[in-house]
Amino acid sequence: MNFSFEATWGESKPLEELTRLAEKRMSLMRETSYDAAVSTLINTLVSLRALTRRARPARKTKVIVEPVNQYVPSASKRGGKYQRCLRTRDGVHITGIRRLRWITNDMPYRDLHVYRVTPEHATVKPYLVVAPSAAVAEDFEQKCARHRKDNYGELAKTALGIAMAKLSTRNVPTKRFARISESQIAATAETREGDFVTIEARDMLDYAAAALPHGRSDINTALMRAANKTQGILVNFINKYGMRVFGPEANIGPTPFPEVLKRRKSA
Repeated sequence: MNFSFEATWGESKPLEELTRLAEKRMSLMRETSYDAAVSTLINTLVSLRALTRRARPARKTKVIVEPVNQYVPSASKRGGKYQRCLRTRDGVHITGIRRLRWITNDMPYRDLHVYRVTPEHATVKPYLVVAPSAAVAEDFEQKCARHRKDNYGELAKTALGIAMAKLSTRNVPTKRFARISESQIAATAETREGDFVTIEARDMLDYAAAALPHGRSDINTALMRAANKTQGILVNFINKYGMRVFGPEANIGPTPFPEVLKRRKSA
């Protein structure tokens, strides 16, 4: 039987070990190449999920605040009432601006300015803020960012959990987020060409890798831990049925990557 394992990131040695151990699963445990591939991928995702950080609400985000000098805060009389609005320097009333926030701090219009605020994450679109200063506009976005982190701080971890749930036949609990569907967070794909099967798991976020403490090196660590776990599964399987049953095939070697073994806390 042919089995190959390929990942977008990672060094060759962990991938070689994952391939070797997956082939052992197929020969010893009589798994199909598909089942061995899914199990290996899920073990890798489990390790990645454990390494992924939750966003810290207290950490300041990188906010870009730029003055928008072509607009001035003003008021427009409609239906006998004055409503705040933006005008051009020529006095033309601007309409149709949806993403606009007012933080006036009870200041008169002449002391207010218009700023374009660009949040740190590209998934949050830039918007306009009317405020007394750029510092006030930035402080508003920092508060919004903390609120987003409180609500969606576990999104990167959830993306991996959703990918696992899509791959596994078991019920994997994942956190639900309002106004965000699972297809917007993670996706899996399977393609078949003859005897070859390709299984892919992908997060749909643009910052999931950044949520790893050490970036790409953590992906390599996850691959090594997945290899260690597969080796442990095989050892338990062989011990259960006895080494004599499998003969030379039972020789699967020592733990491939002892340097990434999780240390248990002493009681």
